Amino acid sequence: AASAATAVATAQAVADDRVRAAISAADRERARWSRELHDDTLQELAALNIELSAALRADGAKREESVRRAASHVQRQVKALRDLVTDLRPADLDDLGLGAALRALVDRHADRENMTIRLDVRLAHSGDDGERLPPEIETTVYRVVQEALSNVVKHSEATLAVVRVGEEDANVVATIQDDGRGFDPSVPAQGFGMRGMRERVELVGGACDITGDEDGTTVRISVPLRGSDR
Repeated sequence: AASAATAVATAQAVADDRVRAAISAADRERARWSRELHDDTLQELAALNIELSAALRADGAKREESVRRAASHVQRQVKALRDLVTDLRPADLDDLGLGAALRALVDRHADRENMTIRLDVRLAHSGDDGERLPPEIETTVYRVVQEALSNVVKHSEATLAVVRVGEEDANVVATIQDDGRGFDPSVPAQGFGMRGMRERVELVGGACDITGDEDGTTVRISVPLRGSDR
């Protein structure tokens, strides 16, 4: 009886830890999107307000120039908001599956950044042929790749990133490698990105390994395919 009670208590503690991790990760993601909206969207809207106010006070050629600048602000902000909506929840992930969503993600990064990104997806359930991975696995893999590429762009000064996603021994395995400046693995990582990736993978019973040196950084995750028909 004592052993059974201990097992139940341990299982409950693990479940509670996972719930706390999920809440913590969600709160940090909301905080990050809030900063994105504050630093980009609100500043652009403030600039738009200034341009429109200037247009009201001007006449002739000056008014026309102010209106053109205001229209340029609107166009940039429409694109930024469209990108933000896609980052929050890409339609391709819901409609077409993991393979299509990853290709669209890589294409967006390649268009915006001066770096080469190579993608290799080899999944029996990529979504291309109608077969789909369980939703929680698709979302986990997509979000980890998304976060890893974001870190590469922001911090690594890399010229090349390689994303590989495949299946090994009833697991979905994804690796993201870059040729950037890496980091010191002996220093504990305090940023949201690494913690968020590890927490997200652990919540679906997977493992996340992040290594870095002067030759770049490698993120590798392995997520079990339990719950699928494989």
